[in-house]
Order: sequence, then structure tokens, then C-alpha cells
Amino acid sequence: MAKAQASGKSARPSFSLRLQPYEGSLLSEVVRYLNSLERNDAQRQVESVLVMALLAQARLYDESCSAEERRRCCIEACDALEKHASNLRQLVGVELPVAARLIAPPFEAAMIAEQRNTPIQAHMKIDDEFEDDEVEGRSPPKSKIESQVAAGDVNSLFGD
Repeated sequence: MAKAQASGKSARPSFSLRLQPYEGSLLSEVVRYLNSLERNDAQRQVESVLVMALLAQARLYDESCSAEERRRCCIEACDALEKHASNLRQLVGVELPVAARLIAPPFEAAMIAEQRNTPIQAHMKIDDEFEDDEVEGRSPPKSKIESQVAAGDVNSLFGD
């Protein structure tokens, strides 16, 4: 560290970890995959995952970060994790889980359907009052809330 400061370079924090998972464990599959990559690629992937998964938590314990910085970091980390998951699903060819599809915003659902070249089917529960719109002579639906206001009272609200 003294050598780095003497040469004018800032010291770089270091973290070393040795993973020796049991054979057949999920972590052993990941370690084999990382070992199959070139060292720089493996390091870049590990760095990326660590930042996405732990940066917001690290800033929670960093007293020099403001609440707004923590909040923004958390949002960005969640966004990065969602993008990673989306890329992974696309790479593996897996559709969104049913629960996630049910809560997906309409625009996002439309984009997913467009990417997969599948039609969007909208299912809506229609109130019994509106099912038979084709019936001639049908009066408009009546309010289910009883009112004691006269038409003149309503007009006075709007200055008529």
C-alpha cells in the first residue's frame, strides 16, 4: 500500500475469496462454469453480480451515503437485476412465470408478446349491466347509489 501511495496512485480495496463447494451442489456448477471462462470474463461476471446484488446493501451501512443515494442505488440495483433476469430468460428460452405475467404492466406485456410474435388475449369480467348493449330500447345503466340531489342542485354547482 505504501508503494501505491508513493507512486501517486490511489490504493485499491481488495477482497479474496476461495470457493470450494461440495461436488454435486449448485455452487459447484457455478464454479465449474466460471472456471471454464477466461479469467477476465469470469472476474467481470462475478463483479457484475456482486454489484447488482450487494451494492445497495453495502450503501445501507455506509454512513457517508445519503438516504436519497441509498434509495436511488436500490432502484438501480433492482432494475439491473430485472434486466439480468430478462436476459437470462431470453438466453435460455424461458417464458415469464405465470405470477409475473399477471402483474406485468400492459405496455411491458405487449412488448413481450410482440417479441415472441404471439397475440395478446385480453380477458375482462364484464358487469351484467353492460353485457347486452345490443338490446334496442335499453336505458343507460342506473347508478347503484341512491341520490337525493335534484337536477337544479347539480346545475348550481357548475354555475348554471
